[in-house]
Parts: sequence; C-alpha cells; structure tokens
Amino acid sequence: KTTHAPAVKLAEKITSLAPAHMNKVFFTGSGSEANDTVFRMVRRFWDLEGKPTKKTFISRENAYHGSTVVGASLGGMGYMHEQGDLPIEGITHIDQPYWFAEGGDLSKEEFGIKAAQSLETKILELGEDNIAAFIAEPFQGAGGVITPPDSYWPEIKRILAKYDILLIVDEVISGF
Repeated sequence: KTTHAPAVKLAEKITSLAPAHMNKVFFTGSGSEANDTVFRMVRRFWDLEGKPTKKTFISRENAYHGSTVVGASLGGMGYMHEQGDLPIEGITHIDQPYWFAEGGDLSKEEFGIKAAQSLETKILELGEDNIAAFIAEPFQGAGGVITPPDSYWPEIKRILAKYDILLIVDEVISGF
C-alpha cells in the first residue's frame, strides 16, 4: 500500500464535495509534479484505449504549467524554453486567448471563437489521431492574468468532443 489514514480521509472529503463523476483523487507534491504525472497518465490512457499514436499535447502560448522539464515544456513561455532546449518532443502550442492585446477590431465574442479555433487548426495540422490532450488554465495567471472571452471555452469544448481529445484543466492558480 502507498497511502495512509489522513490521505484516505482527505480524499474521501474531497470526493464528497466534488460532483459525482469526480470520484478519484491523486495527490502530488506540487502543480509541476501533477502536470508531469498527468502527461504520463494521459499517454498511458490512450495506449490502453488502443490508440497509441495519441501522444501530442497542445498548450497555449504564455501558459504556465510548472518548472519541471515537462511542466516548462507544456507552458508556453519562451524564456523558459530557452533554458534547456524545450519544449520536449510531443508538446506544441497555440495562440493565447488575449483579447485586450490581440483582439484587434474583433468583438470579445468573435475573438474568443477565433482563439479557440486555433486549437482546431493545430489538430488538423498534426492529425487528430496524434493528439492526446489540450492543457489550459481557466485564466492564464503568470501569462498576465488573461481571462478568455465567454465564447472561448464552449468552442474549446465543442472542438475537443469532435476530435475525441482530452481536456486537462490546470486550476492551480484559480484555486488561490
């Protein structure tokens, strides 16, 4: 066994507060470690599903997912990528949903859909059978407190469902 009574008690409490479908807890020591672990778990999931080519993760420019090799690779911060030949293979990035700086003449709603559609463009470029997951923060904290327009997440959800791709929501910053 690899657990102890306090961890079991905490896991039971967390699952009692979460929606019914969220009934498993996996503890890690940090957000970086969590993202390293989910990277490995998602790839194993697709192997078990008989889809071993689904290995690539898509993230966003300016995202922050930790400072480990996998976490920094998942993140979209160029200065971190320069510190060790990152990102590692199997990780790519798309546009961030930053309307204030990049929206131009588009309304927030138009820009949200356009930003989300950069995900579909990347999926089609790389091949849907190669994409394991999209990882994103609900809002990008370290990237500048970037909150996507309201139209962004529904379009992301539609795209991921269309191509059978997992969503990883890195909510560490929003938990604070």
